[in-house]
Amino acid sequence: MSKLQLYLISFLLITSSLVHSASKNEIDESMYQAFLLITKKDFISSNAAYLAILEHENDMDLSQLSNIYNSLLELSYILDNKDDAKKYGNKLISIIKDEPDYVKAYERLKYRICSSQDWAKFRYIFIEHCG
Repeated sequence: MSKLQLYLISFLLITSSLVHSASKNEIDESMYQAFLLITKKDFISSNAAYLAILEHENDMDLSQLSNIYNSLLELSYILDNKDDAKKYGNKLISIIKDEPDYVKAYERLKYRICSSQDWAKFRYIFIEHCG
């Protein structure tokens, strides 16, 4: 079986498990599988897997949502997709910026997108958050 077939099967398993309303554990398991694709440097399949998980956004808690949007933001940087970076970065900011339990996460995110060298190429996208 080729690598492509293996990845396709993995992706289909992830997405098919999410066709119905998903439990917290099912979402967590799908997130883990999407993360494993990142560790294998299969960024396109991982991105697709995270997007499939978002189909169950209404079934997710804030922790799951923030982790998924953070992963999609990271993947958008890796895949050099400024439109996705803007979309997922702004969504992540909007869901965590006023949450007391996410103050540190918000500050780390803000530092990363506004000050770190590794995100310099997309800094202009988040200028309204960097003032």
